[in-house]
Amino acid sequence: MKREIFKVISCGILDYHKARTLQTSIHAERVKGIRPDTILLMEHPGTITLGRRADKTHIRSTLSDIERKGIKVINVDRGGEATFHGLGQLIVYPIIRLREYDLGPITYIRLLEDTIIDALKVININGEKIKGETGVWVVGKSGNPKKIAALGVRISGGVTLHGAALNVSTDLSFFDHIIPCGNPQSEVTRVNDEISHKVTVQEISAIFVKTFSSRLRKTAVRETYQFV
Repeated sequence: MKREIFKVISCGILDYHKARTLQTSIHAERVKGIRPDTILLMEHPGTITLGRRADKTHIRSTLSDIERKGIKVINVDRGGEATFHGLGQLIVYPIIRLREYDLGPITYIRLLEDTIIDALKVININGEKIKGETGVWVVGKSGNPKKIAALGVRISGGVTLHGAALNVSTDLSFFDHIIPCGNPQSEVTRVNDEISHKVTVQEISAIFVKTFSSRLRKTAVRETYQFV
């Protein structure tokens, strides 16, 4: 019996506002049932996003200092607090109908975390979950957990929006402008600091698609999307 499919759209580097417009369009099609589950893969130019639980105290620098660095600050309708998006970071936006997998909001987040952990394992990184927290961490020789992937989602019409951000070769100094995910003690890391060889966003995105396909038990099919 032929397996069901989900579509994969690789967007390259995409401005956050354009990505939001694309998400909204794909989400509307999925809610109407006129397209299958779809995952968007991309990188964003420097952007700080503030989720529904974020407030001004989560930004450490002045807005003028941040803007001089070429970073945008945007309020978004996902869960979570403040996070940074930049080049060298894999952005994953799954747009899927949860009831097809008997998933609720929390179990969906756990699925994303487990998928990232699966993908990291392929390149010999041991990603971990921390009880009471959302995201994926790496515990180094110091024993201090460092966050390697942040998650923030929204569900509308039974279909997901937003998703996960995995630091691959991201300039981590940009995280100094915020309190990542509302935790002043939170440290961050990236894939290329945790392994002896370097990988690209494209390489890790291919691994993520494979592990996500295994988790969903569907076949990934690449789609060439006509951006307007």
